Amino acid sequence: MGSHLDWRDVRHYDRTGDRPCRWCGRPTPLRDDHRRPSHKVCAEANAANDNGGPLPPRTGAAANPAQNWRHPA
Repeated sequence: MGSHLDWRDVRHYDRTGDRPCRWCGRPTPLRDDHRRPSHKVCAEANAANDNGGPLPPRTGAAANPAQNWRHPA
């Protein structure tokens, strides 16, 4: 997964529903380049940290719920 994803691309949104983010476990309709559930902030934090595992507690989308992007229903 690259650190320069274009999150505006409709392919990053899954209309079938929310799934647990692979990094923080919170629900998200967003998908990374490999179609795995991932919040934008979680994926970018992982890319910045070059870390293949889950984010530490109280980081990423779990720490910043106001930053979670949700497609208008």
